[in-house]
Amino acid sequence: MQHALEDDAAQGAETTDVPTLRDRLRAAQQDMRVDAMAALLADAPELEFADDAGLVVIAAVCLVLTGRPEDGAMLIERLGEHEFTDTAGLADYGLALSMAGRFEAAERVLKRAAEAVDAGPEVYARLGAVYLSLERLHEAGEAMEAALDRRPDWPELLSNLGGLRFREGDHAAAVRLYDRALALRPELQMARDMRGKALVALDRGDELVEEARAALSRDVDSPEAYLRLALAQRQAEQWAQAEATLSDAIERFPDREELRMLLITLLMDRKEHHRAGNLLKQWVEAREEPDWTRLALNRARIEARFLEAAETDLAALADTPLAQEPLYPVLKAKILIERARADEAAALLEETVDRFPGHAEARALLSHTLMSLGRLDEAAAQVEVGAALNPMAVLQQVENRGYKAEDHEITAIEGLFAAPFLEPDARARVGFTLATVREKRKDYDGAFDALSKANALARRALKYDWRAHRRFIDDSLDCFTPDLVDRLAGLGDPSARPIFVVGMPRSGTTLTEQILCSHPEVYGAGELPWVTKIAGLMPKVVQGGLAYPKAMEAMTEQALKSAARYYLDRIAEQNADAARVVDKMPHNFDRVGLIALMFPNAAIIHLDREPRDVALSNYYQNFAHAYGLMGFAYDLRDIGHMLNDHDRIMRHWHDLFPGRIFELNYQRLVSEPEDTIRALLDHCGLSWDDRVLRFYETQRPVRTASIRQVREGIYTSSAEKWRRYEAFLGPLEEVLAEGYKPLGEADRAGRLRDVIAGPTGLVGG
Repeated sequence: MQHALEDDAAQGAETTDVPTLRDRLRAAQQDMRVDAMAALLADAPELEFADDAGLVVIAAVCLVLTGRPEDGAMLIERLGEHEFTDTAGLADYGLALSMAGRFEAAERVLKRAAEAVDAGPEVYARLGAVYLSLERLHEAGEAMEAALDRRPDWPELLSNLGGLRFREGDHAAAVRLYDRALALRPELQMARDMRGKALVALDRGDELVEEARAALSRDVDSPEAYLRLALAQRQAEQWAQAEATLSDAIERFPDREELRMLLITLLMDRKEHHRAGNLLKQWVEAREEPDWTRLALNRARIEARFLEAAETDLAALADTPLAQEPLYPVLKAKILIERARADEAAALLEETVDRFPGHAEARALLSHTLMSLGRLDEAAAQVEVGAALNPMAVLQQVENRGYKAEDHEITAIEGLFAAPFLEPDARARVGFTLATVREKRKDYDGAFDALSKANALARRALKYDWRAHRRFIDDSLDCFTPDLVDRLAGLGDPSARPIFVVGMPRSGTTLTEQILCSHPEVYGAGELPWVTKIAGLMPKVVQGGLAYPKAMEAMTEQALKSAARYYLDRIAEQNADAARVVDKMPHNFDRVGLIALMFPNAAIIHLDREPRDVALSNYYQNFAHAYGLMGFAYDLRDIGHMLNDHDRIMRHWHDLFPGRIFELNYQRLVSEPEDTIRALLDHCGLSWDDRVLRFYETQRPVRTASIRQVREGIYTSSAEKWRRYEAFLGPLEEVLAEGYKPLGEADRAGRLRDVIAGPTGLVGG
């Protein structure tokens, strides 16, 4: 291969003969020899001034393929269909048009080329690719089969046809085609990866793993063989085995960084941020100079919410080469966002995309941050730029327009949802977007079909058991008794500064916070982790080392006041000036008893919304923090169990603290806003201010799934939304009808031993 590259480059340098150069570029392109294309282009800088249309168009194609799309696009714009009289030139022009996204024009040109008697296999292969982009799968298959008849030993075409059969659901045919492609070209990685996906789809993942294991047994000294086995195990969703394979490989081949990178990717994909961080910390300490492991460690710290450690370490890296990497400012921006300093994060990210215009993560984070600040036009502009870099950007484009999609965008999204090369989490994101787009078009059956598939994809990466939360509620009911409340009543901190807004995620907590913080005396702090943190610290500070909620039985006045002071100090770090601060962590409904005892004078607001609307809204949402307790949102039965838990514990809190909790009915809020908001402010001890009715004008960062709603006025369209999907909600209705039932002893003692009981990492609505 290397000799071939050198020969192409050398011969390109020796002659500027147009037909020769054109043929060599064409041959390099058809064999996808990118290095050869780049060498030939470098030795012929005068190409952009060439008069030969055939040479110009194949040069344009090669420029795109070698990472110079702007230069290629400029050449394509110079050309017209009338300039091509030969079949090969027409075929190249059709390919160039398809690369520019002009699929209808590409179809017309390639069909004209296919009518020629000398039409080669590449004409039909390219026509098939165009049909594939247009979602005309049957025609794509016919064109690719025609190409294969003319060149049966073309490995890339066999792989592409395998991808088409995969999309059509014929996974067995896909495997056969991938096998043929790999027999001809074993290094064809896309075919190997897709073959694995097809085997998994056929429930033959074990076969894929055994093939890789056999290859390793034949070459135990090959790090590539370990890598192949780990990738196969990952595809087969054998997570523990993949981790063990990589750990063994890292011990054998400590200098092979790709093994370490894959292990960290595996752990981060599984949301095991603490374990990833511990590994990375060991590797960082063993290295003399800072490298990728240092930035990866700080990403893991941020995801695990160890923000101070990440912030300190990133500051220490400011004068190192790592600070010039695009990931460095992205991580700093993530910390600023977590600290409610979104304006500063946006400014930093704007500088970053100016320096690194092709960095998709920076641009996507910038767009989301601008949207959270209400700068919607600027956010949309960033998405438009990102669309040229990443096919997935069409999702953000559509989302930024309130999911109003053009026909061609829907076609593109449906193509992505069917794309076999996307990982399950990426396909899930596509599916959630597609569901909402279809709903906007009142295609409710199609919407729910996409929604159920997207949730199924998302669930594959989660480890959630509804019984864990049921156990937590059982324990809370047992521990929080009238005697406990009488003993601790009035012993907490008298501060009324915090306002707690609780309720099921997607019940209206973000809207309520936005209304409250439109009052000049109120600051909206968002979803704060501090109540959960306080509960988690109890074994260290309560006598006997008891965990919450059992620790409440040993709670003293001093410990209660210390917990309240810790909370007040944390919110003061975020805002020291406002008279009142709203904490709208929805799942604090689990710990209302703790809140009420820590702050006997604090306002507690509970959102009450139609449970089936809440259920559907959760099912529709691809939460940023799906790990931990939010895993319930991806299964209708799990949502039903969470609703039952919520209703039971809220009844308990009302019984224990009569009159303390303000019940805010969502339907009344959106149908009678002024009267409802007056009652809300009165409960919080706030005077009336007309600005609370214009809450959508309040400029502040909004980071939850309700990011768009709070930028608009109150609307009622989401009420009774569940009725559109009533035919699909049987599993939910069944669990809701069961109601709350305490767990049996077997569940409490055995099955849940390794499942986290309390809520963690929650982001709601």
